[in-house]
Amino acid sequence: KPRKTCQNTANQRILGGIFIMIKILFICHGNICRSPMAEFILKDMVRKQGISEQFEIASAATSTEEIWNGIGNPVYPPARQELAKHGIDCSGKQATQLKKEDYDYYDYLIGMDTRNIRNIESITGHKGGKITMLLEYAGRKESISDPWYSSRFDITYQDVTEGCQALLEYLKKEKKIINKETWKETQNLDVAEIKKISKIGRFGGTVFHGTANLVKEMIYLCSR
Repeated sequence: KPRKTCQNTANQRILGGIFIMIKILFICHGNICRSPMAEFILKDMVRKQGISEQFEIASAATSTEEIWNGIGNPVYPPARQELAKHGIDCSGKQATQLKKEDYDYYDYLIGMDTRNIRNIESITGHKGGKITMLLEYAGRKESISDPWYSSRFDITYQDVTEGCQALLEYLKKEKKIINKETWKETQNLDVAEIKKISKIGRFGGTVFHGTANLVKEMIYLCSR
């Protein structure tokens, strides 16, 4: 009988989503400039660090101004061009609107300015908690200016990059991110090994916060 591991169960992908997937939604007014820039800048960062499997990153709008008959507009050309200058491709992205249920689905709902935050709170019915402004992670209680009005897509890129870098540092400091070597090893854990982790709260060089609940999910999925 083959050794039962999370690698050889049909639930491996689901395991990743429950165990270590970090779900981030960037939000701005129209979802054609700032929030898609943040989405693809962060996707590029985690890809280069080899940790993209641990993330689900998306972006949305608080308005429907860039959505017609259910079809969203693509990223605004100057924003797309600014990303392209840095080797980042955002092709295929279309504007989509924030939904009330996104608050429950995502771990972080990150707005670009105070108006975004007010609208996010209005749509989701929640205040604070998962809802933050991007530059808060960089210690700046400032909005990212809307390049739709300023036309300074270069400055927006710099500020968004600073915020995304600070967000990653925050997640690492809070032990939310597992290093890529540990991530690979977790894919071959069997149920007995997972139970052992639940007792010591550590795997490799990673200490898991809230380990008990996470490991229960792992045991459940790997045992099915």
